[in-house]
Amino acid sequence: MSNRYLEREVKFKLNNFEELEKILQLLKKQGQEIVSWFFEKNLVLDDFKGSLQKKGVLLRLRQDKKARITLKLPVQNSSSEFKEKWELEVEVSDFVSMQDIFKELGFRVSFSYEKFRTIWKIQEVLVCLDILPFGFFLELEGKNLKTVAKNLGFSWENAIIDNYFTLSKKSKEQRLVFNSQEKAYFQQKFFDF
Repeated sequence: MSNRYLEREVKFKLNNFEELEKILQLLKKQGQEIVSWFFEKNLVLDDFKGSLQKKGVLLRLRQDKKARITLKLPVQNSSSEFKEKWELEVEVSDFVSMQDIFKELGFRVSFSYEKFRTIWKIQEVLVCLDILPFGFFLELEGKNLKTVAKNLGFSWENAIIDNYFTLSKKSKEQRLVFNSQEKAYFQQKFFDF
């Protein structure tokens, strides 16, 4: 049995850390925390010709509390209001070994990025707050995206369907990984170490 599902999501840019904290307070009133803050490392893989990207396919190896491989495939006649992809995902036991396997199969890391994330749920919509080196974002995934966005104070006209790689390229700050000071600050701010 396949675990393929249709992912439908949008993002909203948060202007600063204060706006992120304001959204956190709204989530505490309106939602249910699913996963508290955690750190993620993401490797997007492709061959040397960029064949997957040319087809609109994303192959990702992610390490957070677990390691997993994700394949995102284009959806024919996809809505322009959301980012829609068919998604397949599987947990793997060893992040580093999977990197080596992909390398031996002819894949390379086309880009990597890091983020801190917390996941909440409102009306069957997953609400993710993401902190990346180039900004703060709210990501909504599910069906009633417009309703939840409005309830959190976001105008649908500001919805973003780009992925984080594209957003980093549009940003003045194009870094995709945290420096050691930033990582230490956010770990201290959100984690009990």
